[in-house]
Amino acid sequence: MAGRIRRVRDPEAERAALVAAVDRMFAGEPLRSEAGQLTVVALLAESGVRRDIAYRAHKGFLEAFQARVAAHRAAQAAQVPVTTGAS
Repeated sequence: MAGRIRRVRDPEAERAALVAAVDRMFAGEPLRSEAGQLTVVALLAESGVRRDIAYRAHKGFLEAFQARVAAHRAAQAAQVPVTTGAS
């Protein structure tokens, strides 16, 4: 009976893939996800890191990513001029 071949995990390579994916996403140059999608789902697609592994072994990284996205969106919102109806 043929068994499943288990791939050996490399946490450093996983983290490097996550970091590279974040860099590409914030630069607007993703390779595997849609541009402008700053979500954990897009990050995992972009990095190629499995969801279960990311949440178990890299949860702090994902939380830092979400905080960076929130700060990025807040900075963008602060830069948008508010228009009033009066001319």
